Amino acid sequence: MCLKKFNAVVMLKDDDGKWTLAMKSENTPVIAVHPSKEDVSMYFDVIKNDHDEAHVQEFRTQMAQKYFSLYSKNQTPGVNLFRSNASQEALDMISKVNAFKTKDSKILLVATIGDEKQKPKLVSQEQWQRLWLADDKQDYKTHLAATLYADVLAGKLEEMKHATSPKVDGTPLHEEKEQRDNQQQTVQQESANVALSPMMKQFVDLKAKHPDALLLFRVGDFYETYQQDARKASQILGITLTRSNKHNGPDGKPAEMAGFPHHALDTYLPKLIRAGERVAICDQLENPRARQNSQEGKEEQSKQAVKEMVVAGTKMQEEQHRGMHR
Repeated sequence: MCLKKFNAVVMLKDDDGKWTLAMKSENTPVIAVHPSKEDVSMYFDVIKNDHDEAHVQEFRTQMAQKYFSLYSKNQTPGVNLFRSNASQEALDMISKVNAFKTKDSKILLVATIGDEKQKPKLVSQEQWQRLWLADDKQDYKTHLAATLYADVLAGKLEEMKHATSPKVDGTPLHEEKEQRDNQQQTVQQESANVALSPMMKQFVDLKAKHPDALLLFRVGDFYETYQQDARKASQILGITLTRSNKHNGPDGKPAEMAGFPHHALDTYLPKLIRAGERVAICDQLENPRARQNSQEGKEEQSKQAVKEMVVAGTKMQEEQHRGMHR
């Protein structure tokens, strides 16, 4: 049998407090399993009482070989030491993470959530060990931050939900209501002249100019999508579809929205492109009303709002793409 060469064999506790054997070798992901109670006792007995370093190292390797073989044959399940149960929306809110030791040997972690730097959190010795075992240390630090700042992230996500009115679906009652709403929407679209907010007016105008593009609007710390674009983005990216409490759509109902933190653009934009979407990245104007009464003003608004147009393999300035020059 071909023996596996391990760079590190460590016994440490997982998030549930169970002893876990982590095995790290070159060019392969870390493998972690739960050994038997007897093997855990034997491991610590050898580590504590055997003062021959070469013998201890041989023992570690033998135990790693045993559980690597069981893992390879699917006789022992793997353990996830490096990822949390946090949602992708929560992880995307974490923009920076730094872990370090203090002069008094405490281990602290500091995260920036959104644009707000948080107070340091204490890191356990086991969590610190995992950092140096992790194949992707930055990813582990992000998941560790999600665990340590779970209460802060929950509050931020709750604020996002309060900022919008969530669309609740999945029940027969809702489906009946949605059918009635759709019928009312058709009547409203045909007979009502809805007064749109400047934001939605900008969306409607730009959508008319770029009907085949999905519009991403920079609004504060987020990129937001609206209406039909929001439904697409929600489905492709797996982000929450909500209803705005500030803007009504052309149908007179609260506009549909779906968004993500601005610093996660490099994560989500490729997913939209891979799904075949043509994406327009837009800057929201400070005062969209300012020039909307003249045709010249509408053209200028469009030039300022659409900053970049992104298609598969190509990213270009919108003014260059459309041949517009000031």
